[in-house]
Amino acid sequence: MLCFTVQCMNMAMDVQRHRIVWDGTGAIPCRRRLLRSTGRPLCRPRRAIPAGPSPPKAIAQSATRSYTTNPINPPSLYRLMPTPHRQTTIIVLFSALTVLASMGIRQSFGLFLQPMSDGLGLGREVFSLAIALQNLVFGLPLFGMIADRYGARWVVLGGALLYAAGCLLVPASSGPVSLYLTLGLIIGLGLGCTTYVVVLGAVARVVHPANRSTAFGIVTAAGSFGTFALVPGVQWVTVHSGWQASFAVSAALIGWIALLAFGFPRRSKASAARSHGEGTLLQVLVRARGHSGYWLLNAGFFVCGFHVAFIATHLPSFLTDGGLSRMIGATALSLIGLCNIFGSSLFGWLGDRYRKKYLLSALYFSRAVVIGL
Repeated sequence: MLCFTVQCMNMAMDVQRHRIVWDGTGAIPCRRRLLRSTGRPLCRPRRAIPAGPSPPKAIAQSATRSYTTNPINPPSLYRLMPTPHRQTTIIVLFSALTVLASMGIRQSFGLFLQPMSDGLGLGREVFSLAIALQNLVFGLPLFGMIADRYGARWVVLGGALLYAAGCLLVPASSGPVSLYLTLGLIIGLGLGCTTYVVVLGAVARVVHPANRSTAFGIVTAAGSFGTFALVPGVQWVTVHSGWQASFAVSAALIGWIALLAFGFPRRSKASAARSHGEGTLLQVLVRARGHSGYWLLNAGFFVCGFHVAFIATHLPSFLTDGGLSRMIGATALSLIGLCNIFGSSLFGWLGDRYRKKYLLSALYFSRAVVIGL
């Protein structure tokens, strides 16, 4: 279908370049003539102009329409044309790099549970509550609404600046309230703007539906690679220079996202019209609530978020309390990210070929078995 659409687009462009000129022969330019001039074969015209000294205006317009409206209407064709391949590649690449840095730093926060609790003289429950608040803010639908209204570029840019500012302000925290504001609220806002809600929305707008699941798998795998690559480095800086220096390094890494943000698209008029045609958020939620898959998907994400956040936050300290070194806890998180690279890529590829609800069921069942063991 895509090849057919591109071929028809080429046909419309050829007709635009080669104006139909009356030469007294009684026919419009033939297939072979256009083939020699453009190198691309065209479909034969459905209607020919009768011979005569001068073609009537209505017949000439009809002949032009036979080229431009057969087999499809050019305005509809232009609306349905996919984003150019180069722009699509740039958006997917920049989305992957953004999620790599953002989620890689996010999954390293569990390494700070023990040193921050000891250094600030706070209980571990204070740090855990700050992370819980961060997850709640992280999951707000507000960021997707803003991206739909103003475009992903400015949301990612603002989120990167908030994320970096939060990392710089965490070492200045002196009590529970300041920790909740910095590690919880500010970083949570930055995460919501620079991770899956906004980034995958930008990818979905430029990738063909047949390849969308694979593209999502690539971006998600990049986030897992960030966990694999960045968590051991953050732990190394923490051991040798202290947790305060680790947050400064994290802020510098997050600052690169502000530059990547300019690779994301701004809101176009076409997307604005499409969003307007889909209705308001309330109307969409009213339609979705009658679908059982919507509630099952929410329940699945609830369980998934709890598993991921709980393991990433408490596994390193749990291993350290058992007498293992700090690098062992960081290595465990890193290996989880490494295995998740293959899992995300695999299930993204399978999602384009099999029913997603069966894949999700198998995924959650296998996760329950592994955690139980």
